[in-house]
Amino acid sequence: VHSSSPVFAQHSDWFWPLDVGGKKCVCGEGCGWEGPDAKRCWFRDYLPDFDFTNAAARKFSVDNAIQWIKDTGVDGFRLDAVPYLFERDGTNGENLAETHRYLQQVRSVVDQEFPGKILLAEVRGDHITELTIYCSGDWDAELRSRHAGETQLIRP
Repeated sequence: VHSSSPVFAQHSDWFWPLDVGGKKCVCGEGCGWEGPDAKRCWFRDYLPDFDFTNAAARKFSVDNAIQWIKDTGVDGFRLDAVPYLFERDGTNGENLAETHRYLQQVRSVVDQEFPGKILLAEVRGDHITELTIYCSGDWDAELRSRHAGETQLIRP
């Protein structure tokens, strides 16, 4: 969602605020990629970060995926940075139960109307075990290795 989108204008509470502690919280520019600010940082100052702790934001994201399939017939979706969809204080956000529940919900809703669509979960790392943590057979997976040019598509 772009910051000029009507979705953002009408539902700013579905997104983490750009201003955190009086500074613009863009990942790598004002807020770090890791640490306490990371869960709230926007990727760019025009790309608001969904707050998936908000039930309405989660519902919108699932409903929006279904609408895209209906409108365009897309074969599937790629969800970026799956380990960091949810954050909890005192954790790095990885392997949280709420992340798994959300991924399973999306898969279930999509499969009800459109079985066989590809739902690609992006996980960065060097080990195939990281994929199993997030995909658990429910999502297709993309492993982006730290070694340039090595990407694998894993199907359940």
